[in-house]
Amino acid sequence: MTVDCPASVWTFKEHAYCVYSAIWNPRHATVFASASGDCTALVWDVREPGSTMIIPTHEFEILSSTTTVSSPPPPSTSRSR
Repeated sequence: MTVDCPASVWTFKEHAYCVYSAIWNPRHATVFASASGDCTALVWDVREPGSTMIIPTHEFEILSSTTTVSSPPPPSTSRSR
C-alpha cells in the first residue's frame, strides 16, 4: 500500500449489494452499522468474523444509517421509606 495506490485495511463482505452508509457506534469503539441497497442493515463488531446482527428492512434500498444513543435515566434522588 502506498499513497499512490491505497488499499483497504479491513474488508467486510456480507451485503449482497453496494453499501451506501456506515456509522460507528459512539459508545462501543469496535461496533458499526452499515446500510445497503440489498434492503438490510448489518451490525458489525470488528472482533467478529461476520456481522453480529442482520436487520431486514423494507423492500427498498437503505440509503443512510444513523445512531440513536439514549442516556440512562438519572439516578433517583428520592428514597423509599
